[in-house]
Amino acid sequence: MIPGMVFAIGLTFLLTLVARNRGVSAVLLLVALGGLLAVMLRVPIWISPLADVLGVLMAGFPSDILPSLGTPDVFVQRLAILLIGCSMIVLAAAVHPRKDDGAPSRRGMIGAAGVVIGILALGWVVQLRVGLLDDLERWRTVHEAHAAEPGPDVRSIRGTVDVDPGTRIGLDLELAYVPVADVPNGPARFTWNPGLEIESIRDSSGGEVAFTHEDGLLEIGAPPAVGADGEVRLRMVATGSPDSDFAYLDAEIHPFEVGAWDAQIFLLGFESSVFESRFVGLMPGISWLPTSGAMPVGEAARDRVTDFFRLDLTVQVPDDWTAVVAGTRSEGEGGGQRFAPGVPVPPVALFASEFERRAVEIDGVVVEALLHRKHAGAYEVFGESSDEIAT
Repeated sequence: MIPGMVFAIGLTFLLTLVARNRGVSAVLLLVALGGLLAVMLRVPIWISPLADVLGVLMAGFPSDILPSLGTPDVFVQRLAILLIGCSMIVLAAAVHPRKDDGAPSRRGMIGAAGVVIGILALGWVVQLRVGLLDDLERWRTVHEAHAAEPGPDVRSIRGTVDVDPGTRIGLDLELAYVPVADVPNGPARFTWNPGLEIESIRDSSGGEVAFTHEDGLLEIGAPPAVGADGEVRLRMVATGSPDSDFAYLDAEIHPFEVGAWDAQIFLLGFESSVFESRFVGLMPGISWLPTSGAMPVGEAARDRVTDFFRLDLTVQVPDDWTAVVAGTRSEGEGGGQRFAPGVPVPPVALFASEFERRAVEIDGVVVEALLHRKHAGAYEVFGESSDEIAT
């Protein structure tokens, strides 16, 4: 609120001293602030930082697990509004009829420079959002070109996932798949998050396999050798920070494309994943593991059949952290947490944080709840009733 108040004060001083009439300056002030409000409410949210003086549409949704003062673009936008407000006060001082030996021209130049720098900073924030929308459109175009093509049948994914929360993940995977029957010698395409950099792909003999990985589309060129069981086995090594914007390319709208009147869509949740130092939540939609074919877009999104595969992952997380993938958790090699469901699974999520475990076995079925340590105390009140709840 402070940047907005400084902006309003600076604008008031400047208009008052320029108009030299209180009535006229009051009307101009109301028109200016009302105009900014009208623009903010009517333009798409991606351009709203230019008019969002109070930062209403810049606010995030922090939680007690992930407290946040704001993202870098939020800080830049608020500082830009503050700078413009202070600069207008300097401009007001420059046009004030003074009888001292001040230097109005110098003040005017400083104030004007501050306003220009503030506007340029706001433009940078808008450009960030334009860049995101451009990325989404490019990804959509690339994947839509191959969305109708059948993808290989992924049979299994095995390997290790090393999680450094908020920084990077490292994946060392063995992927087994059956090539597309109609084009067994054609390229095999997979979707894999563009935030991950593939270091190498090798076949079962250890030879390097030619590939391209652009815009989240992984294409294996020359078909590797097919085993006696009809499967191709590849060892894939990748590292990086998953791009949370790479998800749901078939969405009809993006939250940044709506106006402020429809901003309640943000309340439904718009983050496709969470990768922070205190909490990790990688959803299947961001393809943090390779998935068959291009990401479905358009008509292909309705016709695509879910690809089930066998999973055996060992997840390395910080001490005192608990990981969640699919299946029962067991101890893996090197102190990791292993997940190897006994049945084929669809693309899976990966969650990890400082969880406390609550579990009960009911008729041979283990029901488990993992609660963040900050929330666990709220459930202690049910301790005396646990037997009744279990039955």
